[in-house]
Amino acid sequence: MVIDSDLSKRTQQPLLATLSAALAAFERGDAAPGMNQLAAFENKVRAQVAPTEPLLAQQLIDAAQVIINALGGNGGRSDFRGSPRRGLPADRAPQADASEIVLPLQGELTL
Repeated sequence: MVIDSDLSKRTQQPLLATLSAALAAFERGDAAPGMNQLAAFENKVRAQVAPTEPLLAQQLIDAAQVIINALGGNGGRSDFRGSPRRGLPADRAPQADASEIVLPLQGELTL
């Protein structure tokens, strides 16, 4: 999702680096550091993507949160809607359908 987006390479690079670090942690069997990297990814998306591409930002955050939740991460949803850490006011929050996101986790982390 990041690579296929219209984000500049300058914006993509730190996001991809964080996802690579998460993948490396998961491949080592270190779920907690991997989930921490995904949380850092969500924060970067809020800061770097949400101001200009709110729908894409929500889709990326939803995808990361699916992985965190699947691995037993915090039950609290860290998205724009209903979270005290959200990046956009509720009236500007985009609507995204996370059910359309496919996340292969064997050898690659696709967001």
